[in-house]
Amino acid sequence: MKKYSPFSNLMFLYKEAWNYDKSLIIFLVLEILFCVLAPLVGTILPSSIIYSIQNSTNLRELINDIVVIFLIYGVIQFISTYLTDRNSMQYIMIRNANWWNKLLYTCMTSDFQKYETKEMQETIERAGSAISGNSIGMEGAFHNSVKLFTSIVSLIVYFAILTNVNWWIVLLLFLLSLVSFVIYYFCKKKYDLTRDEIASNDVHLRYYSELAYKADKGKDIRLFSLASLLDNKYSKINKNNRKLCVKREGYMFYYYLSIEVISCLRDFVCYGYLIYLLIQNSLSISEFVLYLGLVSGISTMFIDISINTAKLWLNLEMTNDFRNYMNESNDFLEGIDINEQVSSTFDIVFDHVTFMYPNNERKILDDFSLRIEKGEKLALVGVNGAGKTTIVKLLCGLYHPTNGRILINGIDLEEISRNSYCKAVGAVFQDTSIFSFSIGENVSGLPEGEYNEILVVESLKRAGLYDFVSTLPKGIHHHLNKDIEEDGISLSGGQFQRLFLAKVLYKNPKLLIMDEPTAALDAISEKEMYEKYNEITEEKTSLFISHRLASTRFCDRIILLEGGKIVEEGTHEELIEKKQKYFEMFEVQSKYYREGGEENETNLAEC
Repeated sequence: MKKYSPFSNLMFLYKEAWNYDKSLIIFLVLEILFCVLAPLVGTILPSSIIYSIQNSTNLRELINDIVVIFLIYGVIQFISTYLTDRNSMQYIMIRNANWWNKLLYTCMTSDFQKYETKEMQETIERAGSAISGNSIGMEGAFHNSVKLFTSIVSLIVYFAILTNVNWWIVLLLFLLSLVSFVIYYFCKKKYDLTRDEIASNDVHLRYYSELAYKADKGKDIRLFSLASLLDNKYSKINKNNRKLCVKREGYMFYYYLSIEVISCLRDFVCYGYLIYLLIQNSLSISEFVLYLGLVSGISTMFIDISINTAKLWLNLEMTNDFRNYMNESNDFLEGIDINEQVSSTFDIVFDHVTFMYPNNERKILDDFSLRIEKGEKLALVGVNGAGKTTIVKLLCGLYHPTNGRILINGIDLEEISRNSYCKAVGAVFQDTSIFSFSIGENVSGLPEGEYNEILVVESLKRAGLYDFVSTLPKGIHHHLNKDIEEDGISLSGGQFQRLFLAKVLYKNPKLLIMDEPTAALDAISEKEMYEKYNEITEEKTSLFISHRLASTRFCDRIILLEGGKIVEEGTHEELIEKKQKYFEMFEVQSKYYREGGEENETNLAEC
């Protein structure tokens, strides 16, 4: 992880703010100015009143002086409060409108192979933490930097006034405040050591808490009585979090204790010296009151500087987490536009591909080679763990080969823009998600008003779903699921698959990938879906994965995988005639269907 300097992170924040809204920086400068003036005038105010009382020749003049003093103080205080409140809202706006958008977009377009690792999930968690609060992370850095700059400017002004009394008071205040800052720095350093542990804990907490209110998990949680198990896991993580928080806050206790001791020592020395000067008539009463206020103010400012410097340091560290994730190498938009290079369908070559998952030495694919001709319908079959899903994810561009190449019409997939490639690939998985959007948005992948409604309707008709959609009150504009709209609808398994078929038809991809798309369907619905898939795959390169061997009959070639290697290949009839492993698997499945009854056997044969 790259380590940016605190100054670089701070400049990054202010540059982001400037690009987002230049007026924000202008108002920040004004806030600092008036936040310096307000307490300064407040410190001078008692001394000015005493001076006016001592030197006014009549009551009317005294009242006029006091009214003017309070009027000036009131106006400055009002402007200072207004600017502080106004700018605090601006911080929230830039967080919600700018940083969250960037983080979410990066999550949706980042390298999937890295994205699904535990390390990357924790990195995302830390990046999200940097923009999740009003007083921490990137927004907190704005608050802390403004307070820090305000305290520094105020300190310079107060010092300039206080040196008229005695320079060693200024030196003493500086040394005592420096001691408090050093103590705070070491306590905060210990405090921050728990940050990575808490980030790891937060990943688990988020997972368990989301399970509790996710509607699609509710059925399993209830039917399998998982509430106690999840509650136990959630409680353990919470208990660990409490331990970390107690440990972390314990470090800060020592700092606050030291501050009280240092403050008592400071007040004893400085106030004692000022009282001595007053007794010696070296100070007037109004000057005594002024210098008391300045000493108290300087001490407070040193404490503010030490606290805000340490907090700013921490928040800039969190900013560093955000910048590192945003700067993750991402080739989603970079590379060759495959749609400009290839106008028809794809020719695909796996050229001696080896693949291992990160931090795992086991080879899922070992020197795997395969060619899928243009327009060929290829089926991959095999037991679980044979490598079928890994091949699909490699072909989708979600994973990268550890060694070897995948060539798309002679072009290395690693050189192709993932964005353009994804537009050319239509993939239907067993666990593909339905989003709580309108039917038209789900089919097209585009916002309302931007998609071709005629093409959406035509795709739904070809998929055999439009008769149902046309009965809905809002037609293709009706929402799916009830997360967003109360009148949203849920689809049956068959309707679900037809919707994804419509998505493929709308997209008209150059490569069609189907990974167990009909696993949840009955035999009759499965047969109907295969007929539809057979129809839309005409003249398209397509890859089909299924555990049900009879369903692969419509494919031009079938490959049997075992341990990431090709052990048999040919048409369904050719593999049956060989009477090897494919034949044995087919016989086992056929026996299962025959035991299920004559109707199942008939449906199997028709497939």
